[in-house]
Amino acid sequence: MFNKPILYHYPLSFSSQIARLALTEKGVSWKSRVVDIGLPHENFSPWYMRMNSDGVVPTLSHNNIIITDSINIALYINNNFPGPALVPSLDKERELMEQLVNLQQQFPETELTYAQLGGITRRIARWDLENRKSDLANYAKKNDDLEDLYYAKYDAVEHLIESIDNPNRKQDLVNRVHKILDLLEEASVRHEWLAGPDYSLADVVWTVFLARAEMLGFRELWRGGRHPNVGAYYAKVKQRPSFKKAKIYTKTSRVVFLRGVVKAYRLTPIFAIALAALGAYGAAWWFGFV
Repeated sequence: MFNKPILYHYPLSFSSQIARLALTEKGVSWKSRVVDIGLPHENFSPWYMRMNSDGVVPTLSHNNIIITDSINIALYINNNFPGPALVPSLDKERELMEQLVNLQQQFPETELTYAQLGGITRRIARWDLENRKSDLANYAKKNDDLEDLYYAKYDAVEHLIESIDNPNRKQDLVNRVHKILDLLEEASVRHEWLAGPDYSLADVVWTVFLARAEMLGFRELWRGGRHPNVGAYYAKVKQRPSFKKAKIYTKTSRVVFLRGVVKAYRLTPIFAIALAALGAYGAAWWFGFV
């Protein structure tokens, strides 16, 4: 039962950070397998699509069982490994935890990330989305058994492009950030932790959300006095040893980007050269955490 699980993940992926934080808080030892969702689009590779039909990270493999989706992974970890419980035992606290987790999961974090981009970084991100469509179409032609999955993923990328090209979408998302922080401002003072006296999965997902919000430039929303309780709560979760050990990112990583460039160069040298021509700084910002 306690064989080491393998986590297929990407360092700065939002959902991957949720899975890593859950593993760390639970005290589970695990094996890392990085799936580069940046330049090489490794998550579209047939071997990975056969394991995770959505072509996203993370994926957990344990005792010949495959679990996808970060919340499902966290619940599997909680139910199958010893360590501190991530789900409250009391019905009322468990229901509150589920409400808070669902609230976070319903937020379109990917769209917000794209919406916050500007200048050359936005152009690089837009260019990368077109390259994703091209890769997906090529994979669909070469893998008949996965054709439907690839075209479903293609449609999802198309939908994302339509969303980020909508000039009104950014303000809508920013308004939602304000509203969601208003809700968190109230929730963060009701108990010691979000769902009760003990740390839970609700704290896992909101820790990662606030870290991503900080990365995207929203830190002043809780540092400027409007959400002081959110600021105090975020400071508290950042002090937990798991925040550093699970590698929860509050800024992009050029190291991650450079590793992706090396891998992309090995696959398609002209691709990496073209990326450098587009602009190293903007590319590093984008591919460092895409």
